[in-house]
Amino acid sequence: MLKVSTTNCTGCGACENICPLNAIKLEENSEGFSYPNIDSTKCTNCGMCEKVCPIKNHTKHEELDYVYAITTDDEIRMKSSSGGAFTLLATEILQNNGYVCGASYSKDFKSVEHIIISSVDELYKLNTSKYIQSNINNIYKKIKELLNKDFEVLFSGTPCQVAGLNNFLGKDYTNLTTIDILCHGVPSPLVWRKYLEKINPENKTIKSINFRDKAYGTYPLHFSIKYSDGNTFIENSKKNPYFKGFLKNLTLRKSCYNCKYATLARTSDITLGDFWKLQKFDKKLNDNKGYSAYMPNTEKGKVFLDKISKNAKLFQKIPVKYLVKGNPTLKAPPKPHTNRNHFFNLLNTTSNITALLNEHLENLYYDGIITNIWSSNNYGAILTAYALQQYFKSKGQDYRILDYTPKHNLKKHFEDFTKKYLNLTHPVNDLKDLVDLNNYTENFVVGSDQVFKDEVVKKTPFLYLLTYTDFSKHRIAFSASFGKDSFEAPQNDFNTLKRCYSRFDAISVRELSGVDLCREKFNLEAKHILDPVFLTDKCIFERLVDKNCNKYKNKLVYYTLDATKEIVDKINKVAEAKGLEALNIAHKGLSVEEFLTAIHDCECFITDSFHGCCFAIIFNKAFLCLVNSDRGSARFDSLAKTFDISKNFVSKPQEITLENIDISNIDYNKIEKIISDSKEIADKWYNDVFNNPKPKTNVQISNEFDFVKYGDDKKLRIMPKTSPKDFIFSIKKGSVRITLQILGIKIHFKKR
Repeated sequence: MLKVSTTNCTGCGACENICPLNAIKLEENSEGFSYPNIDSTKCTNCGMCEKVCPIKNHTKHEELDYVYAITTDDEIRMKSSSGGAFTLLATEILQNNGYVCGASYSKDFKSVEHIIISSVDELYKLNTSKYIQSNINNIYKKIKELLNKDFEVLFSGTPCQVAGLNNFLGKDYTNLTTIDILCHGVPSPLVWRKYLEKINPENKTIKSINFRDKAYGTYPLHFSIKYSDGNTFIENSKKNPYFKGFLKNLTLRKSCYNCKYATLARTSDITLGDFWKLQKFDKKLNDNKGYSAYMPNTEKGKVFLDKISKNAKLFQKIPVKYLVKGNPTLKAPPKPHTNRNHFFNLLNTTSNITALLNEHLENLYYDGIITNIWSSNNYGAILTAYALQQYFKSKGQDYRILDYTPKHNLKKHFEDFTKKYLNLTHPVNDLKDLVDLNNYTENFVVGSDQVFKDEVVKKTPFLYLLTYTDFSKHRIAFSASFGKDSFEAPQNDFNTLKRCYSRFDAISVRELSGVDLCREKFNLEAKHILDPVFLTDKCIFERLVDKNCNKYKNKLVYYTLDATKEIVDKINKVAEAKGLEALNIAHKGLSVEEFLTAIHDCECFITDSFHGCCFAIIFNKAFLCLVNSDRGSARFDSLAKTFDISKNFVSKPQEITLENIDISNIDYNKIEKIISDSKEIADKWYNDVFNNPKPKTNVQISNEFDFVKYGDDKKLRIMPKTSPKDFIFSIKKGSVRITLQILGIKIHFKKR
């Protein structure tokens, strides 16, 4: 039976058309996109649906070195989206008693569907671009009937629709020619219906809709609706919210972001599209009436090129690189808009689609932003970020994890997990980008993991102390960790940092010692909250475990970051005494999922990692933790005290013994009760802090800062008088205005 993934399924309809028992129907989901629904009572597992699926089976032609720019006479061009090449092709077929299949509006213009025409008089239905995903219905079956009757057929659609048709037919028909369009992606039909209802509330009769009305030229694009009463609605694409949602990748189908056909190696006989930026090849080719790009991918494509060239006004061979300049999807799929998922989550809750589009395109306020050290190529850090995001999700909140990685290159196994499971903000690369985040949310959260560790704070003081946030924003520290029971800093720097911590609206810390540090060092009250990995349902981690992996069962698995020969020898002796094979997973490049699988499946576990220890507890394993005081022992001490499992924490290699790794040392019933109680404490704190934020007060600009400019290196130091070491950033050449808020002081300056 066909397994459907919303990430990859294109909705091409091949499976629905091929099913001999009509067991498959395409049905709209909450986003308005159609996916196959399989009636298991009818399905016989014949496998036909999988055979025709263009995601599972697709072929491509060789890449071209040259393409063609084509235009027709101006009358045809003005009725076409680009240069009129499709009209020439379709006319050639229709005048020879053939059939043409393409996308057409429904009678009420509320949807787009593929139809078949047989006369030039009907060609207007297929002309011009329609930025809504079309419904294929049973069109593949109808095309096959025509082909088997030896009629010539021209099919036009998106690349995945062409691939779906080819797979459905199962063989190459000499009387079929296929055209794929240079596709930017397909927008949601539901978004279109809602938009049309919004701008036509009186449900006036529509005469025509044109996404590329050339009354004002081809650029900028103009969207127009002509009504039967003679009125016209027309709007610049840069202002039209539906158009912007399409162009900025907000309203596209999920599979478009992973499109296998976004490449120069095409799947059809002919590829047609706009020849944007043609003037880069020849400055004279810029009359603002539109140019068609023609890619002859097969011999059929070349034959038709010869046929239509005699009727073309412009017919010029051009290196393919010039086509790529204006059509980036020839190289890679479009990237999803940062707010895409949030937009669709709210789509069915609003009656004002234009407001929803504008909010998400211009000034979306995320529920919140989580600042975490997830990008440090560390299993614990990335899983903590995932757990914290899941915790907020369980509260109905869409908190984005800050995508701030200017100095980090994620290893492949961490990058894969990030793409699958972390919901990130748009990329943020520097201090100015951080300041711009104030336009996206009212709430900033820092945590968990060692974000408050003195060494970390010194390296990036503005990042984890949220000094870039506006006065009006809410700043929360959630289960933040100092990593150890002390905080080292020179007195002058300490005074500055103390002010930073005082700007937080609420602070919770991961370690018990952190509560004392906040009170004694910073004169702040903090709540002890367990690491987020304990606050989420363990099933979110169990779902990540590979159920088919048997590599780690009946093994003593160890994950020691600072392994010495003495430590390894002791571990091997314990394994031998237990009759187990010792298996090291440190520095092996395991995926995040396999890391969890190793801990979940092993017989017993030895580690010097804090989060390795946490997951051993979560999965109820026999474990032993070797505490490395150089990395900070306070976090381990807090775990041992919280769960009353001090026997499972040792500080010397010689203490790695058979007795210390006995499961009988741990009362997991008691631990589960402690975790449950801790969740209640965290939930209550969350409700108090997040649902009842304290009111903000205005902060006056003080005179505690000096401005020091450095010669020709274009560097400006914003410097507290108490500290000469912080906050250096580069000012770009030219005119720029930057608004910064550092340590509670809002600073405006303009450089020319």
